[in-house]
Amino acid sequence: MEAVNMKKTDPKIVVAVDESDESMYALSWCLANLISQTSTSNLVLLYVKPSPPVYSSLDAARYMFSTDVIVALEKYGSDMVNTVMRRAEAICRKSTTKVKASLFL
Repeated sequence: MEAVNMKKTDPKIVVAVDESDESMYALSWCLANLISQTSTSNLVLLYVKPSPPVYSSLDAARYMFSTDVIVALEKYGSDMVNTVMRRAEAICRKSTTKVKASLFL
């Protein structure tokens, strides 16, 4: 029987983050309990940005949506992503473990 060459790689751990305190606690817990102090682990921070709603040119009250409103809503979504990722990266920096963080949006 031929032996299979299994190359050992550093583990990858995926943590979903959002704007909630619970997800930041989950990230902190992961850093404290799942990631080894002796080896470098690959941590993947996953944020799922909701798809933009389909806008009609009229809202429910039959008023026209301006493009300024739509742009403001899209900017708010992008700002939310940046805020969440900054919080998550700050938690990773405070950790005593060696971790390589990758961000996926």
